[in-house]
Amino acid sequence: MNCKICPFCQQPSYSAATFGKWICPHCNEDLTLVKFSPIRNDKDSTLEKQKTRKTNDH
Repeated sequence: MNCKICPFCQQPSYSAATFGKWICPHCNEDLTLVKFSPIRNDKDSTLEKQKTRKTNDH
């Protein structure tokens, strides 16, 4: 999941996409050229920890 903070309304916008047109859902401004930040949810973190444990167990 990715997040951009709109420079026009200062609200966060979230998307799974990493390319293409990105419109702020709050103010409808074009955020396509705004740099996004990847975010992680707890599920992603838990899955990564499980994979690491399995790898380290061998």
